[in-house]
Amino acid sequence: MFDEIPDFTKELWHSLPVDEAINRLEVDVSIGLSSNEVQKRRVRFGNIL
Repeated sequence: MFDEIPDFTKELWHSLPVDEAINRLEVDVSIGLSSNEVQKRRVRFGNIL
């Protein structure tokens, strides 16, 4: 998945084309994230909500 921990807070997400945001987040929008992938990302990045 992510080789380095990206600093998503510095991204201007609202200005990116949708396809670029999807690529940067490494997600398949047709299926979303698996429960396992969600758990991995919460451990790695925290729950920002």
